[in-house]
Parts: sequence; C-alpha cells; structure tokens
Amino acid sequence: IAEFSSLLVQLNYLSTAVSVLQKGVSNFRVEHLNDVVTNTSIVPAVNQAQMYVGLHDDAAIARCKQLGITYESYSPLGPYHQPKPVLNDKTVARIAKTHNRSA
Repeated sequence: IAEFSSLLVQLNYLSTAVSVLQKGVSNFRVEHLNDVVTNTSIVPAVNQAQMYVGLHDDAAIARCKQLGITYESYSPLGPYHQPKPVLNDKTVARIAKTHNRSA
C-alpha cells in the first residue's frame, strides 16, 4: 500500500510539474484504477496488461471502458518463457482456418 501511495504522489507530480502529455499504467486491476481516479486528478490514457486466451481480467477491461482508458494487451500468445497453449486452442484454430491462416 505504501508503494502504491507513493506512485499516486508521483503521478500527481508528473501531471502538474512536468510536461507529460499522457500517462499510462500497467497491470492495474479495478481497485487500482479506482484509487487513481479517486485520489488524483488523473485518468490514465492506457492500462497495459498481460492478456491472452485463458487469461484476462474482464472487470478491469470493463472499468477501463467506463473510464475511457485504452486496455492494451501484452504477451497475447502467452508468457514468453512458456509453451504457447493458445496456439493449440480449438477456437483460435477455427478462427485461423476461417481466415486461411495457421494458428
């Protein structure tokens, strides 16, 4: 909690004292997003989070949409250090086949 409070202070500083056009966050869940918009004058432009077939935070995606925050995925095929089960997913394979692509 102390680290997060420090982050909020720094975000406020950046928004007022430094010429920063857009601010973004990473891996923020609903409670983090709510803390930022409640305790600062900031609404982040983007929340970048790991998301792929089988791993997604629907609540955070919905809250970002409500707040006008772009929800951006990183690692859409799964963790870089693990096998890519998404490539063997039946739905992904069906979509790929529909578009004449390989999964």
